[in-house]
Amino acid sequence: MNSSNDVVSLAGRILMSTIFIFSGIGKIAAFSGMVGYAASAGVPAPQAAIATGAVVELVGGLALLVGFQTRIAAWTCFST
Repeated sequence: MNSSNDVVSLAGRILMSTIFIFSGIGKIAAFSGMVGYAASAGVPAPQAAIATGAVVELVGGLALLVGFQTRIAAWTCFST
């Protein structure tokens, strides 16, 4: 790969990770609202589901950002 591909790849990884990080932070910041919405939609164990989703988004987003196991982190974030 040439240097322009490296820059584009890095920029894409940073931008994708920010989506997941901010989404996880949003779930934590509005936890009771997210749990209420999930409960009204019939999600079983809504507190555990929202907490798990927030953790997966934060950890996966941070892993993408720093480049740690990016394929696994990307698969985990996109499969949830």
